[in-house]
Amino acid sequence: MKYLKIEWLKLKSYNTFWILLGLYVVTQTLVFYGMDSFKFTFSGEEDGMGMDFKYLRIFSFPNIWHYFSYMAGFFKIILAVLLILLMNNEFEYKTYRQHIIDGLSRTENFMLKVGTMLTISAFATLILFAEVLIFGKESEGISFFQQSDFALAFFLEVLGFLSFAFFLTHFIKRTAYVVVVLLIYMIAIEPMLGYKISEIKDHLPLQVFRSMISIPFTQQFGASVQESVPVWHMVKSLTYSTILVLIAYVYNLRRDQ
Repeated sequence: MKYLKIEWLKLKSYNTFWILLGLYVVTQTLVFYGMDSFKFTFSGEEDGMGMDFKYLRIFSFPNIWHYFSYMAGFFKIILAVLLILLMNNEFEYKTYRQHIIDGLSRTENFMLKVGTMLTISAFATLILFAEVLIFGKESEGISFFQQSDFALAFFLEVLGFLSFAFFLTHFIKRTAYVVVVLLIYMIAIEPMLGYKISEIKDHLPLQVFRSMISIPFTQQFGASVQESVPVWHMVKSLTYSTILVLIAYVYNLRRDQ
C-alpha cells in the first residue's frame, strides 16, 4: 500500500492520466448506452439479412454480463496507451532511477509498476460492474451475479493485454514506438501468424486473452451462445500474463539502469 500511495502522489496531478481514464469511461459508457439501438443489414437493403440489437435482450440479466464484457474488451487499448505513457515517462524523466537512489530496490520498484497495472485492470472491472448495475434489467428468477464470471474473464483479458504492453515498454523506450508496435502486432502480425500457422493460432498471447469471451451476437442467427468461461482458459490467460511480466522482470534486473 505504501508504494501505491507513492504512485498515486505522482498521478493525481497528471492531467493526461485523468483525460485517458475519462475517455475510457465516457466512450465505453456511451457505446453501452446505445447498444440496443444498433441495427444494420448485410445486403444494404431494408429487407436484407441483418442484425437488430434490440431483439438480443442485451440489457437483461444474465445476458448483459456476456455482452458488456465482450464489448468492453475493445476499449482496453486506451488503458494500454495509458500504461505505456506512464511507464515511458518513468524512464524518460529518470523517475525510475530516482526511486532506486531514494532507497527502493529494483524488485520493489518493478512491483510498484505491476501494482499500477493490476490497479488499472481492477478499475476497468469496477467500471464494468457499475455499468452492468446501471443498465441491467432484472429478469425473474435470475440472480444479479449469474454469469458474472465473464467480468472475471474481462479482468484477466485487460490484465493480459496490459502485461503485453508492459512487456514491450521494457524493450522499446519511446511511447509512440511502443503504441505503434502494439497496434501492428495486434492488427497484422498475430493475425497473420495465426493464418499462416493454424496450429499456433489459439496459443498466441493476444488470442489467448481475447478468446476467453466469445462473440455473443451470433445468437440472433441461431448459433449457440457461451454461458460461462472455462476455468482452463482463465488459467492459461493468467499464465501468459505471468510469463510476460517475469520476462520483463529478468530483463529489468540485468540491464544497466
